[in-house]
Amino acid sequence: MLFGIVSDPHVAPPDAEPYIWHNQLELSRSIELLETALEWLRGQQIDTLALLGDLTEAADAESFAVVRDRARSLNVPVIAVPGNCDVDSHDRSLTAFERMAEDGLSVAPASLLMEDGSAVELVGLAREPGSKRLTGVRATSHSARVRTILTHYPILDLESELIEAGFKHSGNLTNRAEIEASLRASGAPKVVIHGHLHIHDARISGNLLHLSCGALIEPPHQVSTIDLSIDGGSITVERQAHSVRTGDVERLPVFAPGHARWVWSDGMWREQ
Repeated sequence: MLFGIVSDPHVAPPDAEPYIWHNQLELSRSIELLETALEWLRGQQIDTLALLGDLTEAADAESFAVVRDRARSLNVPVIAVPGNCDVDSHDRSLTAFERMAEDGLSVAPASLLMEDGSAVELVGLAREPGSKRLTGVRATSHSARVRTILTHYPILDLESELIEAGFKHSGNLTNRAEIEASLRASGAPKVVIHGHLHIHDARISGNLLHLSCGALIEPPHQVSTIDLSIDGGSITVERQAHSVRTGDVERLPVFAPGHARWVWSDGMWREQ
């Protein structure tokens, strides 16, 4: 299963003003960046396109329509999870995000059984009562031996390490620790793929292979493919990151190689 990964495109109207996170987010070029990323993925012959949240900057219906229409143009199944920017700032709903769903486009929360016998879990979001903080929402999972978890928010807590490295941390789910404990409980291999932090990173933590995907909207403007292959008791995961635009930036939030491969065998993950 070859996934095309687009995380944090922050699609916005052409007159949207830029702002700084780790580096500058040029919102006025968000649609251009999305189209360039999808064109690169078109040449990779992906099986499924995965959208890892913050699809829009302001959860407006017009921007969601742009993402949906551009994504569908690849003519492959599309799966999407919401990000914090995809939550309506006024009523805290995910109505506009949920309206993206149609034939060939599945949205979180969901658990999907794939042709290779693995399962893909899409983690949704909900507002914590009386708070602006968000909690992760999971669907009833298939009992597949191999599970890939697609989530906007990370499952591991990377806050202290990011701050120590001089970068910002954009927050965790209120139930992050509970989800982490649940994924660790069986000891079976899990591949977690997330966005939100606008960093490119990879961690092995017990049975979790935790892949952080860089943001499309800010340098290094990344899009990637993740190839998951199952052969008996062995699982191979290979990631290839690609920058759709380059420029002079003093510090990039990149903590791992762009191209890497990991194998699960004998009950543990190893990087090759």
